[in-house]
Amino acid sequence: MKPVVLLCLDGCSWDYFEASKMPNVDKIMRVHSPVTCNAVVPTVTNVNNASILTGEFPSRHGITGNYYLDRDNCLETYMDSPSFLRCDTHLARISKTGFKTLLLTVKDKLRRLMVEGITCSSSLEKPLNWAIREVGSPPYVYSAEASIWLLDVALEALKKNLMLSMFQPQTMWRTCMSPKVVKLKNTCEKLTKE
Repeated sequence: MKPVVLLCLDGCSWDYFEASKMPNVDKIMRVHSPVTCNAVVPTVTNVNNASILTGEFPSRHGITGNYYLDRDNCLETYMDSPSFLRCDTHLARISKTGFKTLLLTVKDKLRRLMVEGITCSSSLEKPLNWAIREVGSPPYVYSAEASIWLLDVALEALKKNLMLSMFQPQTMWRTCMSPKVVKLKNTCEKLTKE
C-alpha cells in the first residue's frame, strides 16, 4: 500500500496559493479530485481538526470549541486531552488494523488532543529524537520556518517508511497578512518544493 498523507493548512486561504508559485499543489489539483468544503462552526483549530481527523461533526466527536467551561470549578478549560474526544480518529482506526500511523503537529496542544491510539506522534514543540537528528532543531513555533520544518520531518518519515497514514496540521504563519507579502509568498512556495 502507498502511504496516505493528509496535510491541513490551518488558517490558510486559497488567496495564498493563488498569489504564490506552487507547482506541486497545482499538479495535485489537476490530477486528483479537489474538494472545497466548509469549516465546522465554531471555526477554531481544535473543532475543525477533530472533524477532519474523525470524519464526524462536533456533536459526535465532542470537541465543540478550543475551551469549555468547567461548571464545577467555574474555570475555562483548554480542550487538549484525548479524554474529550468521544470517537476514534481515522489514524487510531488505521493503527488498530496493524498499520503504522504518524501524527505531526506544529503545536503540542493539538498533538495531545489527537494522540489516542496513534502509533507515533510528534510536534514541533516536542519533536522526536530522530526528527532532530535528521532534520535539525525545530524553529520557533510561530515562525515562517515552522511549517517547513514539519514538512521536512514528514518527508523523512516517508523516506524511512515509518508510517502508512499521516495527518499533519500546519499553523499558517501570519495569515492575517496580504497574500502579496513577499515573505509569506516565499513560505507558501517552500511548502510545495518537494
